[in-house]
Amino acid sequence: MRICDVGCGSGRFVASLAKRGAQVTGLDFAPEMLKLSRELAEKEGVAGRCQLVLSDVLDWKTNEKFDMVIAIGFWDYIADPLPRLQVIRGITNTTFLSAWPRAGTMRAAIRKVRLKADGCPVYFFSLPQVEDYLQRAGFRVDSHEILGQLHCVRSTAI
Repeated sequence: MRICDVGCGSGRFVASLAKRGAQVTGLDFAPEMLKLSRELAEKEGVAGRCQLVLSDVLDWKTNEKFDMVIAIGFWDYIADPLPRLQVIRGITNTTFLSAWPRAGTMRAAIRKVRLKADGCPVYFFSLPQVEDYLQRAGFRVDSHEILGQLHCVRSTAI
């Protein structure tokens, strides 16, 4: 199985999926995060099944298609998800798993104030917003679960 982790960060999911036998591409625009991801893949003995790419998903030029794409811990910092979702749709053969920070929670309000004070905007989404973005990008929402402060959504490319 070929999987792409958009916004892979420190590589937790990249390494875990590679340990389960997947060929994983981790994409992140932060060199420091890719360094951590590479170190983790090497430590776990799965570096040979991992390709790490330094790029924002909007700038990534690839003809690759993936059986599954994931974007977890990514949407918090994206003001307008639709352009990125459209790119993700273009590289997804079937399944897209995403986790979105939930709007309207006490933690969301506290986090927004704290990060704004640090000069870091953060965004939160209602389930109808998430579903609308996904549908407009060309996905069918198959399931949704609330997991703590997150909307966890499984969708299929249509």
